[in-house]
This record gives sequence, C-alpha cells and structure tokens, in this order.
Amino acid sequence: MIAHTAIVRRVKPLRLCLLLVLCAALLPLAACKKKEDAAAAGAAPAGEPPAPEPPKEEPPVEFKAAWPVGQRLVQRVETITDSEGVNPLNQQPFKLANSQAQELAFTALKARESGGHEIEIETLAVTTTNRIGTNTTIFTSRSDPKQDAKNNFLAAPMRKLVGGKVKLLTTADGKVEKVEGGPQLRSKVTAGANMYVIASLNNMLSDEAIKGWNTLHTGLPEQAVKPGDSWPFTRNQSYGPGTITMDATNTFKGWEQRDGRKVALIETTGIIVAKPPAGTSPVTVTVEDGATTSGKAWFDPALGCIVESTATSDFSIKMAFASGQSTASKAKLVANAKLTDAPNPGATAAESAPPAPAAAKPADAKPATKPKTAEKP
Repeated sequence: MIAHTAIVRRVKPLRLCLLLVLCAALLPLAACKKKEDAAAAGAAPAGEPPAPEPPKEEPPVEFKAAWPVGQRLVQRVETITDSEGVNPLNQQPFKLANSQAQELAFTALKARESGGHEIEIETLAVTTTNRIGTNTTIFTSRSDPKQDAKNNFLAAPMRKLVGGKVKLLTTADGKVEKVEGGPQLRSKVTAGANMYVIASLNNMLSDEAIKGWNTLHTGLPEQAVKPGDSWPFTRNQSYGPGTITMDATNTFKGWEQRDGRKVALIETTGIIVAKPPAGTSPVTVTVEDGATTSGKAWFDPALGCIVESTATSDFSIKMAFASGQSTASKAKLVANAKLTDAPNPGATAAESAPPAPAAAKPADAKPATKPKTAEKP
C-alpha cells in the first residue's frame, strides 16, 4: 500500500507536466483559430491594423448638354487631312496635305418651347494650308488681303466667311435639329467664284456640314453612366463630294483634372463606312474595309459641354465619276477641337482667383549705405 501510494504520487506530477506541455502546444492553434474567426467576422485580429475598406463604387452620373442663355463659347476646330493616290487624268501619283482651322463663337440666343435652344454661330477667323508636292499655299483671314496668293481661289470666299452667321436649332438633349441661314451664307461666300470653287464651298458649307460644327455635345450618352460603361455612337461627316459614316462605341474611362476643370474622359473606337448620297449623284464614294476611327473627348459636367476632343480616322476611299473615270486614295484625317474662351463654373475660388501681384518697390528707393565713420585728424 505504501509502495502504491508512492507510485501514485510520482505519476500525478508526471500527468500534470504532460497536461502543461499539451496546453502549451495547443496555444498557437487556439490563437490561429481566433484569427480565423476574427477574419471570418470581418474584424482584424488583436494587435494588427484593420484591413482597408474596399473602394466604394461611384454612382452613375448624367452627361447633360447645357446652353445657358446669353453664354458665349469660342472654339477652335482644326482638321488635318493627309492623302495619297493616283490622279485619274494623267495616272500620276500624288500626295496632298490640307489643314483648315476655324474659330467659331457659339452664343445661346434663347430657349425653345420644345426644350432645346436657338444657337448662333459666327465664324471669327479661318486659316488654311494646302500642300501639293513641294507647293504650299497658306491663307489666314487675319493677314492683309494684299498678301493673298493670286492662285488661291479660295482666299476671297474665306474672307467672306469671316463674320458670317447661321443659327442652329437644338433639341433638349443638345442634338442639332435644323440649320437656319445656310443658303444665305453659301450665297454670300460663293458670290463671284468660279464653278469649281462654288461646288467645293457648297459641299463644305452644306447644312449637314454646318451641323457638324457643333462638337460641344457630340456622342454624349442618353442615360446615366459610371466609369467603364459604353454606348453606341454614330456620326456623319462630309468628305469631298460624299459623306462617310462613323459607327463607333464610346466608353466613359473615368475622371481627370484638365486645365483647371474636373472632366470626364470619353474614348471612342469604331469603323468607317460610306453613306450613299440622297438621290442621284455624279460621284459614287466607296470606303474599303478596314477603315477605323478612334479618339478622346473631355466633358465638363459643370459647363455642360465637351471642352476638348481629338479624333483620328484612317481609311481608303474610291470615287467613281459618271464620266467613267475613277480615283482611289488613302487618307488620314485628324480633327482637333478645343474651347479657347469659356467660363469655368466648376472651379474653386482659389483656382479662379487671379494670382496676387508681386509687391512693387518704391520708384525712388535707394540701396542702403553704411554711415561713414568720422575721419581721424
């Protein structure tokens, strides 16, 4: 009995040591279990910083076209066209590089009962550059008319275009419904020109072309969108004697700061096809497969319009004439538009305040001089 008691006394401490060792071994497992439970509950384990919250999804926003009555916007639109092909008359290859910059002033005259606006467009200035081979002709309406090249038959009509005005009647969503004053403008500009210049100007100043002058609200979505959303976009554009159609997709890429404005970046990608002319036409225009267009636009929701845009189109085009002749050319067209004079209603007080002038020094201020010490006798 005494021996059994001694054995039991020796065994109990052994069991106690084993239990202590087992508890020590299970402590890390229990801590891991607590971490797992805390992670499952969404809370950070004790002693660790809380996990960052996932970014909140931005709510959809509407890109609404705005035309405050009396507001004046000045926009510079530049179109650059590089083309090459074969002259159908002599079968000689040619290269052309043309650019035209037009400064336009848009003024909202009044609101329409239908919800749109009546907009006046005035041409403030025109600059053109035409290069055929090594010959370059430059015209700017701000130069002295005496400097116009004698062989530039478009110089006089372009000067008549400056100061010309037309009206756009827009719908509630900013789309151009009708042009007023187009025939009067064409009559004024083409007066005294030869038949070839008249044909070119009538195409360049057609009502459909004038509608395209308003790029301030082009391609905006009809519904509220958030970054990543896309929507279809179709636009017709005059090219020579025909019209090309761009079938594209616009995508809202996100927000940017640009020239002191918070703007939405919209990217465009699509294809180009030829639109058959209405009725009979002496020229048939065909666009070959593989023609593409791409671009970017920056929309200011505070101002309610696109403040800047750029688009590039690459295509090969064929023109067949009623006489049986035809010509094919490859062209690249780049169109840039930017507001040069417009209010910035979204700017903060600090952004809109003019910089403080530097402190002016008095005109009669003289540099300080040390006082002279008395001379020793």
